[in-house]
Amino acid sequence: MATPACAPEGSGGPEAASSSTNYVRSEEVELTIPHPGDFRPKQEVCSRSAGPRSKPRLYLRVYPAGKEMQTGSVSAFVGFTFPHDCRVLKDVTYKIVLLNKTEANWKRVGGTSSFYKSPAPGSGQGHEWGTLAIVKVSDMLLPEAGWLNDQGELQFRATATIPLEASAPCPAFCAQLDLSQDLAPVTFHLPDGPPLIFDKRLLVARSEYFKEMLSEDKWKESRTNEIDLTKNSEASHAAFGGVLRFLLGGLFQSQGNMDYAFSVRRLADQYRLTELVQQVDIDLERILSEGNALQLLGQTVGSGGFLESACLDMLKENECELLKLQKHKIAQIMRENPLLAEKLMELLLDVADTARAQKRTRVSR
Repeated sequence: MATPACAPEGSGGPEAASSSTNYVRSEEVELTIPHPGDFRPKQEVCSRSAGPRSKPRLYLRVYPAGKEMQTGSVSAFVGFTFPHDCRVLKDVTYKIVLLNKTEANWKRVGGTSSFYKSPAPGSGQGHEWGTLAIVKVSDMLLPEAGWLNDQGELQFRATATIPLEASAPCPAFCAQLDLSQDLAPVTFHLPDGPPLIFDKRLLVARSEYFKEMLSEDKWKESRTNEIDLTKNSEASHAAFGGVLRFLLGGLFQSQGNMDYAFSVRRLADQYRLTELVQQVDIDLERILSEGNALQLLGQTVGSGGFLESACLDMLKENECELLKLQKHKIAQIMRENPLLAEKLMELLLDVADTARAQKRTRVSR
């Protein structure tokens, strides 16, 4: 059973998830411990921290000989390093896995809990959750038990799913809406599904692109109020509906569906809806993690936008450590997305130049 390393005040154990949002951010870290039999009780090994620097970052802490003198068992805990403007993560679902040569024997512990930043001045870490006894030390050291890999190492993996609050609805915008005009519907014919019908007054007020199309006689759409998008493969019923909902309410939410989000983003770019492009980037940045950073960058590379910058910042960290961890994906990415391959090469060269400059500075001192 999972127990808190340092339980939040008033907490009797892991709390049940209560968030109603579908937004989540997922992180994963691995920790390989060589020579685990050489450790003494209370000696610890800590993994790297995973996640964007601007957000709480997951880490795994393991005591190969136990956190307490009397346990005689391997102890493992997860926690988060917090940025200065964040003090709590609620309803986080976490899992700690001790790998075995036989997958059926893997040990798993976890739960759903809240993580709090330590009140100690200058401390970025906080409370940790996990277990004091995932496997006995004596069992762990037995070769036939399978807990040590062929190199005699102990292998752990930790994951965390962090719920995110939904964005607050934007206030209505009416400044450019001329309600004295006659009510006139505009019909959009799409490649799939039934036509979508929208208020012309609102469409003209919200979009310069459609304002030009529907206000000038040289366009047949201005006379018919019918817009044919059946040959636009990007204008699916779902994606174009997302565009119209944004024009109606000024809000975009993908509910974590990246394919839908990028379909809407491409339409927003096509119809010069800069604000919607930014909204999609903000929405997707909330679920940015080490597991999807390359995928998100591949869709935004060259845009110069907020999401592209956030992805690049994550990849730059620790001398592009994330690229090393995901090197199995790089060859396929370079074949499928030459622009992304070029950006990754620029990134690696930039990091190498920075490292050389820092080395010269140290030598000169």
